[in-house]
Amino acid sequence: MGVRRVVVVLAVAVLAAAGLGACYPAPQTNVVVAIGDSLLLGAEQQGLAERLRDLGLSPEIDAEGGRPADRAVALVDAATRGRRTGVLYLGLGTNDGTDRASFRADIEAVMVAARGWPVVWSLVEWPKVLGLNDELRAARDRHANLALIDFTPEVTARPWYRATDGVHLVPAGYVARAAHIAAFCDRYRP
Repeated sequence: MGVRRVVVVLAVAVLAAAGLGACYPAPQTNVVVAIGDSLLLGAEQQGLAERLRDLGLSPEIDAEGGRPADRAVALVDAATRGRRTGVLYLGLGTNDGTDRASFRADIEAVMVAARGWPVVWSLVEWPKVLGLNDELRAARDRHANLALIDFTPEVTARPWYRATDGVHLVPAGYVARAAHIAAFCDRYRP
């Protein structure tokens, strides 16, 4: 090794030891990546990002009406690639039909793409697809980093939160859902 290379290596070592050699910011652990469907979109429109920021979390929200779980796998992969950790919130399942085997495969693909991040997944609330919750519960038993949250008790106690279509919420319901999501993401942050 040449003298010049030794000097450069020593300089980098000294700067690193002094804490001055960081070229990149420290990886964020307070990031919340939220990926979901129209139910997440409603919560986003009713202040979810602000609630997360109020808790010292840094939100990155990607909500799209009609999104099934299989279309979220690539988003999860892109969000977690190259990052140490954060919290991943998923609001998916309402648009996945009743094929439990397919949903199970989508859950597993998401969990692989999550790369060990804490995952907070909302249980499905729409009666036509409630069987998918059994797949989420079974996945929780397989994955220590998966936590499930259930907003159904909130809607059951306050039926006026539910819109007339039986799936979506009215603005007050989305405000409550945003608070619910933010609280759980804060609880499960690394």
